[in-house]
Amino acid sequence: MQHLLITNPNSFMPRFLYLLLGVMIGSSKGYAQETPLTLQHAWIQARTHNYSLRLATLQVERAAYLAQPGMAGLRPTLDAFAGTNNSVNNTRQTLANGSTIENDAAAAFGATAGLDFRWVVWQGNAARFRYQQLQGQQRSQFLLRDQREIDLAADLTTAWLQAARAQSLLSVQDSNIARSQLRLELARARYEGGQWSKTEVLQAEVDLKADERALLQVKQAHRQVIVQLADQMSVRAQDSLWLLPALMQPDTTLQLEPLWEQAQATQPSLLLARNEESVAELALREAQARRLPRLEFNAGPVLNYVNNPASFVTQNRNLAFTYGLNMSLPLYQGNQLKQQQDIRRLEKNLRTLEAEAQELAVYNRLMAAWQGYQLGLEQLRLERNVVASARENQDLAEERYRLGRGTQLDLRQAQVALVQAQAAELDARFQVLLFQTELLRLAGTLPQALEMGW
Repeated sequence: MQHLLITNPNSFMPRFLYLLLGVMIGSSKGYAQETPLTLQHAWIQARTHNYSLRLATLQVERAAYLAQPGMAGLRPTLDAFAGTNNSVNNTRQTLANGSTIENDAAAAFGATAGLDFRWVVWQGNAARFRYQQLQGQQRSQFLLRDQREIDLAADLTTAWLQAARAQSLLSVQDSNIARSQLRLELARARYEGGQWSKTEVLQAEVDLKADERALLQVKQAHRQVIVQLADQMSVRAQDSLWLLPALMQPDTTLQLEPLWEQAQATQPSLLLARNEESVAELALREAQARRLPRLEFNAGPVLNYVNNPASFVTQNRNLAFTYGLNMSLPLYQGNQLKQQQDIRRLEKNLRTLEAEAQELAVYNRLMAAWQGYQLGLEQLRLERNVVASARENQDLAEERYRLGRGTQLDLRQAQVALVQAQAAELDARFQVLLFQTELLRLAGTLPQALEMGW
């Protein structure tokens, strides 16, 4: 931006407005784009493209194929079988009258074909318990995917909030540079008018360079968080920066008890721990059922064909339909059945303890996030009051400086205090939004909140 030389101190305010407008227009060109990247749009992109979420979805599909009645043994089996056998026989038979019959290298041929239908009618409902286990494992995959979705939503929200905060800090630094440029123009004008010394101009130039250095640091941080945001969205980071909406205001209406009730009903980690306990209980009942009698039904047609020249019956063809019921009772298998039952009982107790521990952990994390949220709101209210006071002090110092009643040091201190107050307010707002994100994540409602635009 070109410097505006002020030759008449009385024209300070019109030139101030013109310069400030020019700085705002010039600074906005570097971050302009057609459509701002809202948090809702970023979530849509992440939910569609994120690789870990897509992999979790494939695991859910795989579990759906496994959770079928046939995989658990609830459905009968039908096998087709066929086979042949060939032999070369050398026989010598002595009859009662003393004569003999000899066959050398007599080729014999046999063939068998049929269908085998088998169905385990009953074994203490072991197959049904196994099928329920597969369904429980499928539900676990659903819950794991839901948990991954919630974790992705939290990571994405954190990255987006960091980018929005960095962009807001850019605006703060742009406004600060506009004030420093204006102060430098005034110092030059008064120096050329013989009112100030060269020292005042040099000091204003130093302050302006310091503000520009701070702006570069914020720009560097902004670019880094934009790359992190692109990584969460599973899209390629662009050299041009995205324009994000301003950092939103936090929701101050959250309540602890409704959040905990939602967590108990929808939090995937809690539901997963309880589901794993149920699956372990079904595995124990299956192990217990395997010690009961097993009743199996089998049926099927069988065709046998035998061609043996060396036999009295040289050809034999038989077509039969076989069926029957078989019952077996496991009496002793090296104590394996009892050991499996004891192991699964221990696994069930383990899953019960894990579910209790998970519920306690979620509650304590929710309580910690709630306390941070409450304190953060108090801190945010305080920082807003500080910003209001700092802005008023800066305006007064600027007016005194314009009228020649204040020193450049006083104005610089007020200017720095305003920038620090605005940055502190942004940090406080950012922290509250992080606690709000954690509360919604623990409640299990963060993805739905993002879909609704938060």
